[in-house]
Amino acid sequence: MKKGLNWLPWRCRQSKAAGGRAGFTLVEVLVAVSLTALLMTGLASLFQAQLKAVRNENLQSDALQSAWVALGWLERDLKAARAVTLAADGTKVYLEVPRVQRPEESYLRPHWEEVTYTLVGDQLQRSLHGSHNPVAEGIAAFTCSLAENGRVVAVRLVARAAGRPVEVATKVWLRNKKG
Repeated sequence: MKKGLNWLPWRCRQSKAAGGRAGFTLVEVLVAVSLTALLMTGLASLFQAQLKAVRNENLQSDALQSAWVALGWLERDLKAARAVTLAADGTKVYLEVPRVQRPEESYLRPHWEEVTYTLVGDQLQRSLHGSHNPVAEGIAAFTCSLAENGRVVAVRLVARAAGRPVEVATKVWLRNKKG
């Protein structure tokens, strides 16, 4: 009695031309190869879509972090400013802030210096003594406006990431403003 592959739950056909040996026909091999290729193509496209989604989320997270850092710098300077002047369109802010001094100097009589925030291209720049330092990159829009009798500054930043805008906004109470 021929034993062959009878222990499998299916029976393999045995070709008479092959001398009774088990094997696959050309059609079966082609079907198996095409199904494997189809499965691999589906998995590759799923993997590629996942990588694209992760990349876009990372870009958006970076843009949000950049906008928050810029907002933090501006908020800190606004809270310390004794004078705030806004350009007519609200895209440029002039501040008079206390100068950082050595510890042995008195903080009761601070020296004041002018700081300017402006959007140049896609960079929000903080200018001090003629030196322009980028605070954030990838900023699409920057506006400030005065509210509540000039005691509050509303700040709005829009960063662009992967084609989608990321917007952050805040209101800052001017602590040192006279009047």
